[in-house]
Amino acid sequence: MKLIINRFCLFVFLFLAVATGLGCSNTSLSPTGGKETYVTQLNPIPIEAGLGADQRPLIVNAVSLIKAKQLTEAGHLLDQALATFRDRMTNPDAKYVSAPTKAELDAFSIESNAASNIIWVDWGFREVLHLKAFIESTFKRFELALHFLDEEIRYAPTASAPYVERGYILSQQGKSRAALEAYTLALDLSRRYESSAGAEGAALRGMGVVLVDLQEFDRAEQYLHESLKIDQGNRLAIKELEYIRKLRAASSTR
Repeated sequence: MKLIINRFCLFVFLFLAVATGLGCSNTSLSPTGGKETYVTQLNPIPIEAGLGADQRPLIVNAVSLIKAKQLTEAGHLLDQALATFRDRMTNPDAKYVSAPTKAELDAFSIESNAASNIIWVDWGFREVLHLKAFIESTFKRFELALHFLDEEIRYAPTASAPYVERGYILSQQGKSRAALEAYTLALDLSRRYESSAGAEGAALRGMGVVLVDLQEFDRAEQYLHESLKIDQGNRLAIKELEYIRKLRAASSTR
């Protein structure tokens, strides 16, 4: 038996937390500098408003539809938001980067020696791309999903989530080595950037599951145990470790 990774456990659900609670603010967001909090399934992260922050209400509504399993309707809302973002990202000499805060954008710029012509795009742009990828992946349209993930990786270089999702898809396609590479990149980013820290456990579990496929049981156990230090009691990691023990017991009786 091979455990199937729960799609909703790997996927980072997105909501905007505003002063009045979960939902959309009635006040307009400034183009930059407005602080709020994105509440994700993994952890709350502080974000500031970048280019296109006014699209967040559409994203919130799309997430609600996804939770209600109305994926097609959610996709239509996301297409609207995506078109608006792209209409505003038209400077051919600029490098558009989606980052949650100015501090993280600056940290990436310093680390990568990025050009000075960076334009800060709201973190919501990354989330739209990720949601689109998630929907396509759910419908098993993996190539389309990978297309959106590639775009997410290009525009949101500090995000670990697209690599986690990429690892899942490649694993489903039987490309275990490529999946392991994707999860490893996700792990690296989760340990470098605060906004990606919540994906560390998922990246470690993904690595463990893929290593079981590759029959590298010692390394699989190492990463699964490591993941349990972060997400204590995670059922997937526990069941996968039990699966490894059963495989070893069956092997020893032959």
